[in-house]
Amino acid sequence: MRDEPDFTALEDHVCYQTYALDRALSRAYQLAFSETGLTYPKYVVLLALSQHGPMTISMLSNKVGVETNTLSPLLKKMAAHGGISRTRSPEDERQVMIEITPNGRKILDAARPSVQSIYASMDLTEAEAMELSSTLEKIRRSVAGADPDKMQMPKFD
Repeated sequence: MRDEPDFTALEDHVCYQTYALDRALSRAYQLAFSETGLTYPKYVVLLALSQHGPMTISMLSNKVGVETNTLSPLLKKMAAHGGISRTRSPEDERQVMIEITPNGRKILDAARPSVQSIYASMDLTEAEAMELSSTLEKIRRSVAGADPDKMQMPKFD
């Protein structure tokens, strides 16, 4: 059994440190991509499609961790600007296939120096970055399957 953390200091909360890191990274990406039309969610979609190839909206939703009803409007905008293509699946016309376009690949290539500068600002070795990424993925998977105890509030009469 592990020792139970005290959790009295804000800085001791993994959730707080993760939240603060997310905010800092979001700001860094926003600054890096400002005035280009590229956003972090669009970047993640392009990366997923570049790495995994064409996929349905539901497959992409699972890959990037965004609900389909949130992803669909984003994909429509990305298709209108030429970063991705949306086509009906020949096997099942109810399915829309999403694919990165040559323009989308150019966008990823153009983003690479900015992304590398964000990673450089983390002051981590490549091994440290890979270990941190692995640890964060482990935590994310564990928390996604968690069933936390419900908070018990005293009743006020």
